[in-house]
Amino acid sequence: MAVGTVRTMKAVAAAGLAAGAVALAVPASGVGAPAGLQDDRLGAWQLDPNRTQAQLDAIIKDIKRTRTKVVRVNFFWAQIAPTRPKTPRNYRDKAYVWGPSDAVINGLRQNKLKILVTWLGFANWAAVRPLAPIQRGSGGQRQPYNPYAPKRADDFGKFLEAFARRYNGRQNNPNGPGKLGAVRMYETGNEPNLKNFFRTRANRSSIAAFAKVHRAAWKGIRRGNPRAKVFLAPFGPNSSGRNGNISARRWLNGITRQRKMNWNDVGVHIYDLLNPKAANPKRVFPRWDRIQEMQRIIRRARGPARNRRAPILITEAGYTTAKTPFRRGKVTVRQQARYIRSIFRLPPVRTTRGRNPVALVVIFNLKDNRNWPGGLLRINGRKKPAYNVFRNIAKRPIPGRYRRILV
Repeated sequence: MAVGTVRTMKAVAAAGLAAGAVALAVPASGVGAPAGLQDDRLGAWQLDPNRTQAQLDAIIKDIKRTRTKVVRVNFFWAQIAPTRPKTPRNYRDKAYVWGPSDAVINGLRQNKLKILVTWLGFANWAAVRPLAPIQRGSGGQRQPYNPYAPKRADDFGKFLEAFARRYNGRQNNPNGPGKLGAVRMYETGNEPNLKNFFRTRANRSSIAAFAKVHRAAWKGIRRGNPRAKVFLAPFGPNSSGRNGNISARRWLNGITRQRKMNWNDVGVHIYDLLNPKAANPKRVFPRWDRIQEMQRIIRRARGPARNRRAPILITEAGYTTAKTPFRRGKVTVRQQARYIRSIFRLPPVRTTRGRNPVALVVIFNLKDNRNWPGGLLRINGRKKPAYNVFRNIAKRPIPGRYRRILV
């Protein structure tokens, strides 16, 4: 969407009507999409064989201080199911290792934080090509995930059914009093248009192959928890579609036209080095001024009307303040603060009206690490200027319309 671009009006009356429309669409208080947060340390903690409860408590305390209300968390099928379960739809199967995910989910929910679950990779035993667990996360940690698609998408669906049932809010906590924490928001993957996160045996991403995974995931999650919201996996920023990747524009057009697909919301990742209000002469996609284009694509989706009405969730966005192995560009810490503030002032982010609204913006990441210095905090824990900017935005209440989406 062209962000705040002022066009010459042919008449004063037309200008007045346009101004009135904006006044109706954008709340005077500026309350629109809530500011969510991701902290990669939650995923790393689950994988650390030397993890302690005190470490987890400290991470959650850091998150709580930001005043955010929604936290996006990486989980790993391979970590929870290191071997094939005999009864995969039953979360009590002895092959499942629930301890780390129980601790993370219970800790966040006890602090009244809403959880958006996302997945990195597939279990080695299920993948079309097994790999040694040598994948590196943005913090440099070893991660037991495999980007190769499962041989049978239904294996993933059955696992997600077990996960969704365990965390549907009705199961007793095996490690303490009360119930296990409830989770109702699920992504079906992470940036599947990029082969580092999803690929076929041919070593390239595939729209048709991921559609099978998504269908199985939708079915499994909704069986495990009929009240859950299932989000179409967020696509990653890529304009070229080279080297086995699929460009973001082609991906969104293709995945929304697949048959027999269902979703509640559509995920998007937007990374940039420019001010969100800056011009986009090359029509880079996705970008903040292309939100209207995303909305048009979603409104042409196949399937039930729910698909075409789906809100957009920006489940990763941010600015790196130093060069990284993954990104050569950078912004200053002051630019980072200014640009994050600008995101939440954009008309499509501030409005809560209309079809396909932007219902959430998740900033990635809370704390810098050596490979991704896009945090609100430096590696040593010192606050960047963006920290207080984020905190002031995150303290706003979730608008009523979005409380039905962010559950």
